[in-house]
Amino acid sequence: MGSHPRACSRTNGQYDTFYKNKEISCYVQSIKNTDKLLAAIHQYLAESHSKWSMMYFSDHGLGFSGKNNSEELRLMHEDRYKQGFEIPLFITAYNAKERQYITAQRSALNFFSLFSQWSGIGDNRIDNSCTMISNDKCKNQNHVLNFNDKLVDYTKLPIDLPP
Repeated sequence: MGSHPRACSRTNGQYDTFYKNKEISCYVQSIKNTDKLLAAIHQYLAESHSKWSMMYFSDHGLGFSGKNNSEELRLMHEDRYKQGFEIPLFITAYNAKERQYITAQRSALNFFSLFSQWSGIGDNRIDNSCTMISNDKCKNQNHVLNFNDKLVDYTKLPIDLPP
């Protein structure tokens, strides 16, 4: 469950640093815990001296609720703002030598294309007209699904300003 809302249930109410309130502090701690887990997996794989590749991503972003009162401030699933669709994603491998940042727009609706290109597993039903692991501008990367299963243009969503 990682950093999903009610993060204190995953950190046993523990956190290293206080930020705004207990729930936000637990949220930050849950991210730190995920980072530690990923580092441990990476170290294990590196020490295995085998060929490996690892992809990490989140399933959704979060937005703020209760911004007017720091005690009531929460992070929750959100589909009205860009942040609800901005997720971390990285790929690394045994032979990775440098970091490459993809800043071009990518939509999770095209995840099968990304997965296919990353894994080398193909199917003629997967659209691979876009090189997903590149900064190429590609068609059909601006749409996201809102909570009503309606396609929304991500570029037209407002930004949720932090408290």
